[in-house]
Amino acid sequence: MRRPLVSVIIATFNRAALLQEALASIFGQLGIGIDFDLEVIAVDDASTDPTPRVVKRFSALRYIKLDTNVGLPAARNVGLRASTGEYIAFLDDDDLWLPHKLRVQVPVLERGPANGVVYSQLIVQEGEREFLWPATDRAPSGWVFRNLLVDSLAGPGSVLVRRAAFDRAGYFDEALRTSDDYDMWLRLAIHVPFKFLPGAVAIYRRTVDGKFATAAARGYLGATLHRIVDKALESLPSTPDSARLRRQAHAYVFLRVASQQAAVGAIEPIQGNVLAALRDAPELVYDHRVQSAIQGHARRLALSSETPIELIQAFCEDVRRAIDCRSLKNRLAVTRCIGEIWAEVAFGLALASPPRVRDVVSAAARALGHDPSSPARWAWWILTRRRIPHHSGPMLRSQRQLP
Repeated sequence: MRRPLVSVIIATFNRAALLQEALASIFGQLGIGIDFDLEVIAVDDASTDPTPRVVKRFSALRYIKLDTNVGLPAARNVGLRASTGEYIAFLDDDDLWLPHKLRVQVPVLERGPANGVVYSQLIVQEGEREFLWPATDRAPSGWVFRNLLVDSLAGPGSVLVRRAAFDRAGYFDEALRTSDDYDMWLRLAIHVPFKFLPGAVAIYRRTVDGKFATAAARGYLGATLHRIVDKALESLPSTPDSARLRRQAHAYVFLRVASQQAAVGAIEPIQGNVLAALRDAPELVYDHRVQSAIQGHARRLALSSETPIELIQAFCEDVRRAIDCRSLKNRLAVTRCIGEIWAEVAFGLALASPPRVRDVVSAAARALGHDPSSPARWAWWILTRRRIPHHSGPMLRSQRQLP
């Protein structure tokens, strides 16, 4: 029976303790030597910690130590050039694979020679919060280039790539300081179809000191993502449809940056990025995921302010100005959006510790004034049920924010 060779590339820098866990999850894969053979390449980007001692514990590992620090994209490319497998997989040194990752993904590429990439879901761990990403209803198969422009679908630990796909798309862009994996998935999606396989295959540990979060905190994430999107859009013809897709892609960049800013506690820039998204593509006010993201950001803004009602009132006026409300359809959509914003704010304030009663009543009244069917009445119910414990997690649909 044919056993394909899978090359696994793990680039690492000064994370010896986490690296040991990551490598153990790779060598703990079910089906090694039965369903596939394994080639594991660790590229050490000039670490100064005990990384060399860690890798010696894995005798089947191929270890490449770089003399100078070259950055993650370049380190990944070193591993790619050294690999010999028919299929290529990646794992970040602070993440983990689940034991069945390769056993379920390898057959997808074996049975579907047209597919260049198979991707699955990740278990995202963010502090005490844990969730599956992406949701199955936003994870398409086939030619997913347009989907990737307006949504992030995959992380390094979730994909398995046919080597021939890199021959067409090229290697990682070594000029990028962050999001080089997103840039790569976009370029691969231009050339080969993707196949989505539902179910979690890896654990992604999102931390405040990760590269993506650091880029958001230091203010260069947005510029990097806009540059990646512009580069990808060069492959599209100049048509009205492409112009609309360009607007929406850049709007989603603003929302992704706002979400990451929220994750690292940078509350003040959130409002500007959300409003920039709506100004770029006002039609996104009809997208329920965008609505959910806006509501979640408004709740964070309210909870960070001593005068939340005044702050959110100004925010809602800015939302209204960002969208052309001359048509009845748009007016109704904006009115409902603002009603949902106030409802989310009422929930957040009701669940604060201690609850901010006067502000809750004011926010709930505004929510009901914009949309009588609003769920804001439940904020009052929460206030009157003191036995309900404090809960600091996201409310309503804001749990489905853009990652």
